[in-house]
Amino acid sequence: MEGPRPHATLFVPPPLSVELDTIRRYFDPVFAAQMGIHATLTYPEETPDGALLAERLDELGRWSGPLPLRLTEVAAYHDDPRQGVHVKVEDPTGAYVGARAQLLAPPFDAHAVEEAQPHVTLVHPRTSDRGPDAWHQLKGMRFDADLLIERVALIAFDGHGWPATKVVELTGPAW
Repeated sequence: MEGPRPHATLFVPPPLSVELDTIRRYFDPVFAAQMGIHATLTYPEETPDGALLAERLDELGRWSGPLPLRLTEVAAYHDDPRQGVHVKVEDPTGAYVGARAQLLAPPFDAHAVEEAQPHVTLVHPRTSDRGPDAWHQLKGMRFDADLLIERVALIAFDGHGWPATKVVELTGPAW
């Protein structure tokens, strides 16, 4: 039997995470109970070797400083709120793409590293059918908030939620 497959995850720090989680708890309480507000850095289908991903995460912590990101507008996945609702995230310095490139170097088979679209999910279709309701109420909402991600967490589903199995501080030079 295959074990949990890890994600590298960027948890949004407070106070912004509190505001976003209030919205998410209203529209998607199941997902909100499973894990904190975050943007995914790597997906499990990209990283089948969890031990190698953990090693690369340690390397990332040594060479990368905190990742500057910017939250912008609320959007519907593929313009269809039944597929979910999220907040778009901009990568103003290329730090997100650079970190993905480092973590997903061969032998991993990354989605197109430079085409990755960071986002913060507010309503996920696996855990809520309230995407259209959320979209009706949140369409046009903007956050326009800069944030600095100072650590990356390795998480894996345990049957109930997504606990962190490893957290790495980003101690290298700034982007």
